[in-house]
Amino acid sequence: MPTEQIVAVARQRLTGAGWQVYDPQVTEGTTCADKTCATPRAITDTTLLARRGDTILNASVSSQTAVDVPYLSVELRRAPPPLVVPAGVLGTLLGAAAGWWVFGWASRRTEGRRRRGTVNVLAGVAVVLWWLPVLLAAPQLLRHHLGEPHPAWHPFWEWLGQPAASLLFLVGALCVLLALGLAAGARRDARSEAQVD
Repeated sequence: MPTEQIVAVARQRLTGAGWQVYDPQVTEGTTCADKTCATPRAITDTTLLARRGDTILNASVSSQTAVDVPYLSVELRRAPPPLVVPAGVLGTLLGAAAGWWVFGWASRRTEGRRRRGTVNVLAGVAVVLWWLPVLLAAPQLLRHHLGEPHPAWHPFWEWLGQPAASLLFLVGALCVLLALGLAAGARRDARSEAQVD
């Protein structure tokens, strides 16, 4: 059965069963018809999204008919509950407040001490490494969401550039831990200097 007919029948049956069906997204590409790729063949991949209640259906239909490539795949998943967005915003605000408090604590601990410059550099590197993926991923995901239908938004960690930029996050976390360790040790240095005097 041709791809267009599969999509048309699926849309008709899903709509009849009470699903909200979004416009199908079609992507075109080529594949090799033989081993040498002398005669490439055009293929289309059609994605059909539908939602009913808190269930999201994602069906992909490909015009490629190879033995090792599925031409039809269907995925069902639950939509996130409505409280996810307010909880995410609240968690972000609490995390920002906690981060501000921790960086303030480290700044006060190292004030007027030799380690202040090192702690500031480590904290600055961490902030850049943590925010760089967000600055790169968020606009791209926003364009993606506005460009095609989405019954549910992508998970929060994808907006933070994860897991694609997990190495940057890990290096930033190591910088923060090292900065906090240096800040925690700064008070002991000050006490030992006072005892020597």
